[in-house]
Amino acid sequence: MTPNIRLRTILFAGVVALSAPALAQEAPEDRIPQKIKMKEAVRLMNYANPIDSHVYYFASRPDEQVFFWMELFRKNADGHSGFYVVNPWTGAVWDILWECHKRFSTPALEKARAAIRRRFTAVEMTDYRYLDDIDPGCMVDEN
Repeated sequence: MTPNIRLRTILFAGVVALSAPALAQEAPEDRIPQKIKMKEAVRLMNYANPIDSHVYYFASRPDEQVFFWMELFRKNADGHSGFYVVNPWTGAVWDILWECHKRFSTPALEKARAAIRRRFTAVEMTDYRYLDDIDPGCMVDEN
């Protein structure tokens, strides 16, 4: 190999090595910090399902660490009334049991979500729609 070809080979390998991180971009949910914590997720759940007779218990799903999972129980009743999740970036509240893929919308919830949206930087806002549309799926078999 001539010195000129060897130098080109080394330069090419260096360019490839330096550009690899740019080519392997992280998904938005891995890059953007979550905007809410559990306490705020509880408040959002109350806004989405404003029934005073509910007590909230928190279930964690080891296979799904992305969303805040909540199981609702009615006071003085047997059994639960539903399972819900809250998106930790946008505050979207979803039913994952009785009305799978149902996304809640109430005036109080939307007002709170607008405040959460203002926490996003201009760069993060380019991925807001993607993060907001993450569907948590369903607890029951949909087949």
